[in-house]
This record gives sequence, structure tokens and C-alpha cells, in this order.
Amino acid sequence: MCKPQMTQLVRLWLAIPEPIRDALWPSIIWTQEEAAQEETRRARRAVWEDAIIQELTSRPEEELQEAVTKCKEILDTERERGASVERRLTGFLTLSSIGAAAGIVTLLQQLLGETHQPAPYQRLVSVGAIALTIYIVIQVVCSSLAAVRGLKRRPYLEPLAAGLLPYPGESTAGLAQRQMREYLAAARDHYANNSGKVEEMAIVHVALRNLFVAVLVLMPLLLVRYSLGARA
Repeated sequence: MCKPQMTQLVRLWLAIPEPIRDALWPSIIWTQEEAAQEETRRARRAVWEDAIIQELTSRPEEELQEAVTKCKEILDTERERGASVERRLTGFLTLSSIGAAAGIVTLLQQLLGETHQPAPYQRLVSVGAIALTIYIVIQVVCSSLAAVRGLKRRPYLEPLAAGLLPYPGESTAGLAQRQMREYLAAARDHYANNSGKVEEMAIVHVALRNLFVAVLVLMPLLLVRYSLGARA
């Protein structure tokens, strides 16, 4: 499909009210304007951080070393944030796999369970139960895909030895500047990658919410269906 058609489809999808979109197929779609604004914010942040580093050059050595330590702590925080999100996504993926298997088994039982011609009201209850089960499977697939996207390998930027070790004859201020820039550049890269994972985790949350609501409706419907089948 060509790009203009894809763009039109995205526009049509975005025209649907957000609550309905989240109920059908949870997703996060960035428009070109939003992506440009986010890129501008990140560029401004980098410039602002570099200005702070320049201002710190005239500070005493103790303050410079403290600033370097703070920059490293910022990177370590982003590393831990990324690891935490990955652990949660892994748990969600496991839960989604179990839900997919249970949903498919339940759907097959409903499709193959009838051995006689049901009454009209029984058929209506059966159709409703089957529709809800299909909806549950769709939400499980949506959450699983989001978890897989969140767990995919990303090229994280890490500080290099060339940026952390002193050059021959380099001043303490010059070394501290390079170290701070190295740590903060890596932290910004981790932040960008982690933000993408958090977006996928938000999709998983909404899909699982839809799933649980559907299950709450499906359970009494199944009880009614099997109760009517037992009386037939």
C-alpha cells in the first residue's frame, strides 16, 4: 500500500473518538506535528544541558566531580527505568500468552459444543458469548504485539572509554566536561528508547483493561448459556 493511502487510513483512524479507538484496538499514533514538537523539545534539552556544562567549567574541582557523579546517576536511573519496564512487559507477555490460549479454547468449545438446534433465545446468547470471546482474543493479540514491540532490541547509546578517560595534558575541567556530555548523551538516548517502551506498556494496560471488562460480561453470559443448554 502506498504512503498516501496509509496516511489517509491513519487520519480516518484518528478521526474516531479516542475512547472508541481504545476499546477496539488500543494504539498510540504520533502525528507529524507531534513528532516534530517532541524532537524540538529534545534538541532544546540538549542545548540547555550543554549550557549548564559550560557554566560549570569555572566551578571548583569538587563541584565538577559532584556534577559528573550526578550525570552518571541520571544515566543509571534511566538504565533502571528501562530494566523495570522490560520486566513488566515480560510479565504482560506471559499473561497475554495464557489468555490467548484460554480464549481460543473457550471459543472452540462454544463453536463446537452445540449438538442440537438451539432455540432462538439460546442462539442469541451463544452469538453474544462467541462475539465477546473473539473480542477477548483480539485484545490479547493487541497486548501481545505491544509487549513484543516493547521488548524488541534497541540500539542503546553507552558511554565510551574515549569519552571518560583523560587525554594527555588535559585539564580537570576539560575532562569533567567530556564526562558529563558523555553521560548525558547516553541518558537522553536511554530516555528516548525507554519512552517508546512505556508507550507500548500503556497500550498493554488498555488492552488488558478491555479484556478484563469483557471477561466480566462473558462469565455470566456463559452461565446463562450453559444453564439454558442444560434445560433444553
